Amino acid sequence: MLSYHDNQKGKFRGTNIIFVFNAEGIKIVHFGSLGTLDIDYEALGAIDVALLPVGGVFSIEAREIDELYEKIKPKIFIPMLFKTPKLRWDFDIAGIEEFLKYKDKEDFERRKILEVNPQNINSFKKIVILDYLR
Repeated sequence: MLSYHDNQKGKFRGTNIIFVFNAEGIKIVHFGSLGTLDIDYEALGAIDVALLPVGGVFSIEAREIDELYEKIKPKIFIPMLFKTPKLRWDFDIAGIEEFLKYKDKEDFERRKILEVNPQNINSFKKIVILDYLR
């Protein structure tokens, strides 16, 4: 699904692609570097697992994350595109702690891997932070 990398219909950073995968009864949506909340929510439908950018600057800002989450209501939200200590380049993006500081500790968990199927999907916290490689 086509979207934009900024909130000016791609004028500054171009287009972004939202990838939708259906595998073994699970719908996974990777939002890429989404820069706007102006997307076709109806076309997305019900989402089991959403990978959403949380670092800001090159994607939607922190204040927009919760608004997007409330619109799509995935069963599991995996934060992505945030600064880590292993990142070799100096990007001016926020780390995961900036995103989590306003979240209830009961709402998230950290995992090395996530194996989801229709039978166990409701056994995870609503936000799952996966270990990063860099």
